[in-house]
Amino acid sequence: MSATPLVPATELAARSGVAIPGESAEYRKARTALLAEEIELRRHIERVAAQRRALPPGPTIDGNYRFEGERG
Repeated sequence: MSATPLVPATELAARSGVAIPGESAEYRKARTALLAEEIELRRHIERVAAQRRALPPGPTIDGNYRFEGERG
């Protein structure tokens, strides 16, 4: 099963139909660029989360430990 290729973030950002009344072309261009960066950030966070989920089991803690309160 192959993964579906992701639409480039810049293309997704350009598709955004959200407009603020009275915005300038300069603002729209900057906002679209920022949105593309935010999309890339979310994708990166998801890749890191997938790596975390794929980690092998960690070490086991042997012993009978008892903690009292948040400060142990």
